[in-house]
Amino acid sequence: MPEGPGRPQPEDRTADHTVVPFRVGDSERAGDSIGPFKLLSQLGEGGFGTVWLAERREPFVQRVAIKVIKAGMDSKAVIGRFHQERQSMAVMNHPGIARVLDGGLTPSGRPYFVMEYVKGQPITDFCDARKLGIRDRLALFMKVCEAVQHAHLKGVIHRDLKPSNILAFDVEGQAPSVKVIDFGVAKATLSVVPTHTVHTEIGQMIGTPDYMSPEQADPTAAEVDTRSDVYSLGAVLYEVLTGLTPFESAALRGKGLIEVQRVITQVDPASPSARVSTIIQRDTPLAARIGERRGEAPFELIQCLRNELEWIPLMALRKEPQNRYQSAADLSRDIERYLRHEPLLAGPPSARYRLGKFVRRRKALATAIAAVSVSLVLGLSLALWQWREAVHARKLAEARAREAEAVTKLVTDSLVSADPLLGGDRDFTVKQAMRQAMRQIEQGALKGQPEVQAQLQLAIADVLFGNADLDEAIALAKLALTTQEGLHGADTVEITPALSTLGRAYEAKGLYAEAEATHRRALDIRRARVPDNEMAITRTMVNLAIALDLQGKHPEAEALLRQVIDTRTRLVGADDPSLAGPINNLGVIYKVQGRYADAEPLYRRALESRERTLGADHPKTADSVNNLANVLAHLERRPEAEALHRRALAIREKAFGSDHPRVADSLTNLGIVIDAQGRFAEAEPHLRRALQIAESRLGPTHPDTIELCRNIATNLHHQNRDAEAAPFEARLPPPAGAPPAQGAAAPPKVP
Repeated sequence: MPEGPGRPQPEDRTADHTVVPFRVGDSERAGDSIGPFKLLSQLGEGGFGTVWLAERREPFVQRVAIKVIKAGMDSKAVIGRFHQERQSMAVMNHPGIARVLDGGLTPSGRPYFVMEYVKGQPITDFCDARKLGIRDRLALFMKVCEAVQHAHLKGVIHRDLKPSNILAFDVEGQAPSVKVIDFGVAKATLSVVPTHTVHTEIGQMIGTPDYMSPEQADPTAAEVDTRSDVYSLGAVLYEVLTGLTPFESAALRGKGLIEVQRVITQVDPASPSARVSTIIQRDTPLAARIGERRGEAPFELIQCLRNELEWIPLMALRKEPQNRYQSAADLSRDIERYLRHEPLLAGPPSARYRLGKFVRRRKALATAIAAVSVSLVLGLSLALWQWREAVHARKLAEARAREAEAVTKLVTDSLVSADPLLGGDRDFTVKQAMRQAMRQIEQGALKGQPEVQAQLQLAIADVLFGNADLDEAIALAKLALTTQEGLHGADTVEITPALSTLGRAYEAKGLYAEAEATHRRALDIRRARVPDNEMAITRTMVNLAIALDLQGKHPEAEALLRQVIDTRTRLVGADDPSLAGPINNLGVIYKVQGRYADAEPLYRRALESRERTLGADHPKTADSVNNLANVLAHLERRPEAEALHRRALAIREKAFGSDHPRVADSLTNLGIVIDAQGRFAEAEPHLRRALQIAESRLGPTHPDTIELCRNIATNLHHQNRDAEAAPFEARLPPPAGAPPAQGAAAPPKVP
């Protein structure tokens, strides 16, 4: 049981411990004795009983929590419920459930039972006090699910699961743990109390409204079962993730019984990301506290929740029991799937989930859904959104704020579905819609909503980057960064997503020094502002390592990547899919340094991980296939390399279309490996097609374009066509310190 401020403190251990007779007819007081236990201080008080911290001295010293039925509450129904609680807890034996140690009757005839004293905090307070990140919170919550599942297997339903009944505490040398307490309104589903009957008055609600299942709130509903506890677990998880209850607590408590029942049984809670978005609009300091306690900026938290995570509590909170998780164990397993980056059992009943997990098999559907979604978002007027908010009786200002968030969410979801880098389908209609959205922003569609405007600009910039529209991506990312710097400051964690997008776009454009400076700035901010959010810091370290590697700063890049791999292995384990990227990038560094034998096993490990978690046809899988092929070519295993390059080319053409820089990369590598096998004429068209794409999409001075000129010239020399090679060689930069060759124009400088 938790200790709270303002409560009487335990007596000094040297004080007199003479037994004080219990006063029949009075309520308990500090110093009274019940059995061998002396009451020290009151820990809490519920509807039926009072909980005390107590201590016995003989035959050994022991501190316990004692729950005693309240004076005047000893009706047949209440006593029956109390007996059931004591018996229910006695049948359970799990480290996550507080144990029953003893029980009996007070001198006045009121029941009591003795349970182990748990010196912990409500799980929400514990997580916030230690600023646990999302993954650590989920790992701790899985222990709650395990304890509740044990109770269910013993035939016991808690019926009042809430943060104050789930105490978390530190364990020396181990991860934090939990204990579920207070089965005061538990109901046995098996015959564990055959000699007692629990009487519940008609229409009475047992539980806490913020966490109560619809079937508990509805007096006409059938008997509750274990899925009622699953609902309550979903409500607790919602709060653990967001710091907010599914429904606004103050508003819920201010309503009458009928209205509370209506809300719980009929109104669907907003998604966790939407609730956080609303708080950002309404109460910026609260939003900042919520993010800071999770090591995330508020908008980063929104993105984290949207990435499938919020589907888990929303499935547990579904109104119909048959549509929820069918057990606490099922809920725990889906959390584990999320942590392992595996497909979830949960998911909204829409095409969005299918797009996310099965877009490779349903490309036509994905394109249609994306096009329709974008059309709806960009075509619907503000009045429609105001109407939707009016249905929920919100004030006009709140309606506009929610509207802006809804527009951002729908547009972002639609654009991500079309982002090839995230496994989506390339769609020119969607690109046109993006440009229409940008025009609407420029014309003031989101006037007065600078934060929402910046987020929308950043979402579009990410997709433009994925489609290699780099100049537009850089321009939009800069606009979003400038807006957020004005809103939050130049050294706040809120600006780091914009820095990340801008830095990656700089890399793709060949502006490597600018990319390095941008990523260093983001890394410095994260280390200073959220040092405990190690996963977010490692993501920025990977970005910086790539920028360093592209400039030939291999030792520094290697050191960063090794630190990333060590940190993530410690946090999530050696087999976690999040390690595939840094392992792959470390292989790139080894390959550039000529350490091909060292690079090969790293590439194979990254490829196996991506095939397992993303599928054989995902663009990131193609990246690993391409890299492995390159190192095999250097190890003179060219037929193997050629087969892999053809596979990577097929995946990229399917994902990106025929004119994407990633396709040019595969064409280049395929042409080089064919040329190396002496099939010079066969290699030439691949290289020329790659150059055409690079000139069109990257520009004539991009490093990749220049390198392709070198490759084509080499291929033509192999075919004894030296005169044809000369124009390509003329575009190459002269050796360092040497003037341009006579008669050849100096190549223009890279901007």
